[in-house]
Amino acid sequence: MVVDKLAKLGSRPVAGASVTAFRVLFGLLGLAAVLRFFAHGWIEELYIAPVYHFSYPGFAWLEPWPGWGMYAHFAALGLLSVGIAVGYRCRLCAGLFFVGFTYVELIDRTTYLNHYYWMSLVSLLLALLPLHRQTVPHWAIWTLRAQVGVVYVFAGIAKLNPDWLLHALPLRIWLYQHGDLPLIGTLLQEAWVAYAMSWGGAFFDLTIVGWLLWRRSRLWAYVILVIFHLMTWLLFPRLGIFPWLMIGGALIFFCPDWPRRLLAVAPRRGAIRANAGTNAYPPPPAGSPRPTRAAALALFALVQLAMPCAITLTPATSAGTRWATASPGG
Repeated sequence: MVVDKLAKLGSRPVAGASVTAFRVLFGLLGLAAVLRFFAHGWIEELYIAPVYHFSYPGFAWLEPWPGWGMYAHFAALGLLSVGIAVGYRCRLCAGLFFVGFTYVELIDRTTYLNHYYWMSLVSLLLALLPLHRQTVPHWAIWTLRAQVGVVYVFAGIAKLNPDWLLHALPLRIWLYQHGDLPLIGTLLQEAWVAYAMSWGGAFFDLTIVGWLLWRRSRLWAYVILVIFHLMTWLLFPRLGIFPWLMIGGALIFFCPDWPRRLLAVAPRRGAIRANAGTNAYPPPPAGSPRPTRAAALALFALVQLAMPCAITLTPATSAGTRWATASPGG
């Protein structure tokens, strides 16, 4: 049976080194996000100074901590990010980070950012998945891959609209504003460049996951991914840490022991190859996900697929709404 083969493949123990790297990078970028709130004065500007907040339906009861409480809250998020990065009670830190970070995002919907929502989801996965040992079940890595891949897939789907493909909007406006850049400024004001980048961005988002999954194209696909996100970061600095989240997150598509291979020095490589077929790691905490965990993951996946579909397929009320949905890189 196909299902049995998939279950067996998913429960196979693999090295947890790539998950460790994923966790470390996520913790560091979480810390960077928190520090940016302090550095730019956003805690005061967005949460303390306003007398009214545009709450989400059903969450009007959420209010910012009074006075210095919001500063203490963000400081705690920073400490939890450090805990995630260094691996100190990482599941507990990730769970508390999920609660604290999601609380901040639910206070006011005008502060919503796609990648902050993604950070909440990933912190929840880090808290729930069995990722805290030397080996992990293969299905856990595929869960993280799916969470990274869904960003690109739905970003590509969102770009399949007349504004983006037929009129190169909003890139024609965004790129034109960079006409003062040295060397390439004049080029960015050309209409054909906006069209090329619009179509190229849609093609990138719709296909990059497939290229990352294919072993033969994975390295070159990742190089292109890095170049793509560095370009968007330079041209659109308001993307904040989003490009870095994707650059770090996409590493989960490489083989599970890629950090060990990268850090291994030449004399040790032979020993690593010699032990490749042996049980070099202790058994993972679990094989196939337990029924409760499997049901929770299925529900989690269903929600993550249904919500973007509902938003993407709903007719936009304005061109600005469509442009926001189809922003560069998701």
